Amino acid sequence: MKFQLNARIVFVLCLAAIILGSMACKKEKTEEEKLLDFVGVIGEDVEAEKIDRLVFYLDKDFEDFLGRDLEAAEELIAKYFERYKQIAFNMLGARVIKIEGDRAEMEVEVSLSSGAAKMLRKLVKYSGQCYRFNLDLKRPLGEWKIVYAEWRYMPLDQLFPESFEMLKEIFPKI
Repeated sequence: MKFQLNARIVFVLCLAAIILGSMACKKEKTEEEKLLDFVGVIGEDVEAEKIDRLVFYLDKDFEDFLGRDLEAAEELIAKYFERYKQIAFNMLGARVIKIEGDRAEMEVEVSLSSGAAKMLRKLVKYSGQCYRFNLDLKRPLGEWKIVYAEWRYMPLDQLFPESFEMLKEIFPKI
């Protein structure tokens, strides 16, 4: 009986050591990975049309390439959601240009589409409307915020090679 009790204790201690060891070995995400995740979350909130969440990702000193501030950006987002329904957001490629302390720059290419058959468009990851976003970010309180954003339509022949390759896998005749 005492042997069985000792065996159980040893088993529980070994199991605890394995669990704690695996937790200690769990790799912390790099800042680059955190930035890519950040853009992914933004995409989810675009598809869910969560205006308040999207505005939350913008810094209080936000400005875009046309001089729109935070309030004007919120109006722009609201108008976009009024005009386009069932939005599909697919990140095609992303490049972190630099990270210096609590500042970062990145370029992100996405395809956006709207309308019926959202799930089909989401599955094939292509809409025909590709955009490149240049983002300046800062991390005032531990969370990344967008300080500056610039975007433009990108023809297929001007996409990042990795973005175009993703599209070619889906549509070989592009």
